[in-house]
Amino acid sequence: MPKQTFFNLSNIKREKIISALEQEFQKHTLEQATVKDVVELVGLSRGSFYQYFDSLEESYFYILLRRFHNIHLNFLKFCKLGHVDLQAAMYDYGDFLAAELYSANNYDLFRNRYLYWSLQLEMRWREYMGEQNPEQQLRLIYTNERLQFIGAVFHALIQRLYLEGWSRDIFLKHYNETVHFILNGIDRI
Repeated sequence: MPKQTFFNLSNIKREKIISALEQEFQKHTLEQATVKDVVELVGLSRGSFYQYFDSLEESYFYILLRRFHNIHLNFLKFCKLGHVDLQAAMYDYGDFLAAELYSANNYDLFRNRYLYWSLQLEMRWREYMGEQNPEQQLRLIYTNERLQFIGAVFHALIQRLYLEGWSRDIFLKHYNETVHFILNGIDRI
């Protein structure tokens, strides 16, 4: 989480830093990204960056959390326990997810995340998320075994989207087939 000094900034300056971070992580993987490029975009000194974040990795996780928060909360909204029509909700979520994945603001950022994420990053991300104390509703995604399974399946599907360069229509075809499999079970292949 950014330091309090980051949140003490004016909204305009904070958004300028967020925008520079987003641009850097859209163009480069975390491994390729540099504080130098971020501070040059914003017009900050390198030392100022470290007044706001402990590390470039922390700033990366902050940007990802901002982008994934909405996606994960909407997954829970679409798939609420006790939903009248859970099957329809799962299919509807695919349209929402495709819109998010293919949006110009998210495509490159998510591509870099899904193609270059390592086990070490996953472990540090989980630690980061534990420190952030996400709201109770969002915590369900990280603690419910069934939701973790569904999330793992969807994440693998998203990774294939970027590996194989799928169009939105091809992604939705695979997404709908995956949801059908999840909802109908292995004996219905």
